[in-house]
Amino acid sequence: MKRALVISGGGCKGAFAVGVLKNLAANFPEITFDIIIGTSTGSLIAPFASLGRIDLLEKLYTTITTDQVITKGNIVARLLGSNSLFDATPLGNLVKQYYTDDICNQVMQSDKTVFFATTCLQTGASVNFTNKTLNLVSDYEIMSVAQPDEMRRAIMASACQPVFMPPIEVKKGSTPLRQYVDGGVKEYAGVQLAIDAGADEIYTIVLSPDTKDIAEQNFGDAFNILEKTIDIFTSGVGYNDIRVPGMVCASIERPPVLGGKLKTFDDSAANVEGAKEQVPYWVVISCYVAIALGTMFGGWRIVKTMGQKITKLKPIHGFCAETGGAITLFLASFLGVPVSTTHTITGAIVGVGSTRNINTVRWGLAGNIVWAWIFTIPASAVIAALGWTISRLIL
Repeated sequence: MKRALVISGGGCKGAFAVGVLKNLAANFPEITFDIIIGTSTGSLIAPFASLGRIDLLEKLYTTITTDQVITKGNIVARLLGSNSLFDATPLGNLVKQYYTDDICNQVMQSDKTVFFATTCLQTGASVNFTNKTLNLVSDYEIMSVAQPDEMRRAIMASACQPVFMPPIEVKKGSTPLRQYVDGGVKEYAGVQLAIDAGADEIYTIVLSPDTKDIAEQNFGDAFNILEKTIDIFTSGVGYNDIRVPGMVCASIERPPVLGGKLKTFDDSAANVEGAKEQVPYWVVISCYVAIALGTMFGGWRIVKTMGQKITKLKPIHGFCAETGGAITLFLASFLGVPVSTTHTITGAIVGVGSTRNINTVRWGLAGNIVWAWIFTIPASAVIAALGWTISRLIL
């Protein structure tokens, strides 16, 4: 049996992962791992986990302070004249101190496969650096590290959050230029990679799981109830764009619920090595048709409203709005604030228009957009209810 350990990102919460590994080593010594995948802080843990050096991990995560990881300075000055808000030189020094040539060589010569998850800024792809030369059937790019310096740079790249820490050129001097940042930008935990690598059993340490904020209070007036209701509706808005495909696939994986009328797997691919689950073609076609119809009947109107009707935009204004919106999304994601890209860019456009003259913004139209956002919630609920009722009759 091939067993994998997947360690997610989570910053200083990596100390909890170290605690889990310490407990496993002490109480379940028979559990060993053939594949270890680290993302962000998980990549700092992965090499020592592969060597069983829990002592070094415990030292690393119980003695290091924030000022030994990053150097803070004038954020505005760095934003204008640097590639990151913070200087990550201290972290680089720690990586050199702890991940010595001897440690890196031991990892590369180990019989365990270790992955360091990163994201390439130039291509936007998930790139996993590894200590082995592999030929996997995977959606991920797999690159091997050939020497200790490359392994240290791969670890650094996986741990560097974009904007806040500088990107890392893992393959120094290679062309075309490729810079890498935190793998968590694309994927929080490399469970799919573990499956692609042939793992039969997967242990996952998730350092920032979804938690519920419980408000221990009596909701005694209409305003508080309305406020809480809106908060519940909007708390997960940042995930809306990626939840729908998952919900569709999850429903397909439950044939008994739908009377066994849906087929989950493509039989023709069943005996092909590395074949993946196939989504039924009717689902693919339905999604394409829905997206095409939405774009044809409504997409162009949105573009026209955003670019021309709220306020007149010139290229410089569009650039500023997009840049401001992107920075806002980066900061909101870093702080864990749920935001919508559409809401963000709308606010950015209104802000850019207001800098010329407050009267250049059509506030009536902007107000209508806000009301449309509010009415979207009950309207979507009604349409979903109708869709469910119709689907029950058909399926």
